[in-house]
Amino acid sequence: MSAIRTTILITLLAAAAYAQQPIGEMQTTDVTVRGAVTLRGETATIQSGAQISTSEKNASVRLARGGELRVCSQSTITLTASASGREQLIGLNGGAIETHYPLGPSSDVIMTPDFRMQLAGPGEFHFAVRTGARGETCVQSLPGNSAALIVSELMGDGAHQVKPGEHVTFRNSSVAKAEGTLEACGCPEEVAVSSPHELGFPEAESRKAEEDVAAGKPLPQPAPVVVAPASTAPGQVQMQIDAPMVFSADTAIPPPDPVLVARAQLAPAGFAPVPLQQPASPPKVKKKWYQRLGAVFASLFKSKS
Repeated sequence: MSAIRTTILITLLAAAAYAQQPIGEMQTTDVTVRGAVTLRGETATIQSGAQISTSEKNASVRLARGGELRVCSQSTITLTASASGREQLIGLNGGAIETHYPLGPSSDVIMTPDFRMQLAGPGEFHFAVRTGARGETCVQSLPGNSAALIVSELMGDGAHQVKPGEHVTFRNSSVAKAEGTLEACGCPEEVAVSSPHELGFPEAESRKAEEDVAAGKPLPQPAPVVVAPASTAPGQVQMQIDAPMVFSADTAIPPPDPVLVARAQLAPAGFAPVPLQQPASPPKVKKKWYQRLGAVFASLFKSKS
């Protein structure tokens, strides 16, 4: 009996050791990880049964057996491994994933709400799988892929083999009418955000100018502003005269500016200066009859005095 108990105990310990083998590691920045996971700072060790949810950025799981599993933004997956760790079950609850890893004489399975996808090795598996909000499922063979993926219906008997170089979409939980598509199934490209100095913000430019002055470097001079002259006909001469003009109704018109007279004398032959327009005299206002009568009396009193 003791020998049997020892054998059972060794078997249970071996099974527990296999079950605790990590699937891989990943950075936890902008990622939510639940379940069987060990955290060390911003690095998470993923074990069988862990659930991974991404937000605005893509995430990458570095697999312990080799290769990479990318979890695209706005996606949720559940990872389960076999006792040996060589086979994995990827439950794609929503969003998209990319597989970038080799497989030996083993196979992985990707489960979606409508399909079961088998990756049977050996081979290099580079696939993108996406589940849409309207029930469509997109499967794309990525560059470097050398193996096929078998898609089977969960609610039927249909099956479809996605070969290297193929890019198809399945609708209505069926593989009967697989459609070729150009829409990418994998992770969207992330746009790198430049630093304020690279964007040329005023604060960064001012700080750089202060550093250059402290280091004795010459500051860049702004490019001179060149104003293109107006187009003229052949033989036509243009002259621009800057002269202030002040008008007052109580003063007489001033004599001509000697500078303008000198410029006009130096003008080339055939040049006709444009005459200045004199301001029109204000119109005379006709007086009322009582105003005229008052003026007559005022003149009489003035003459008597």
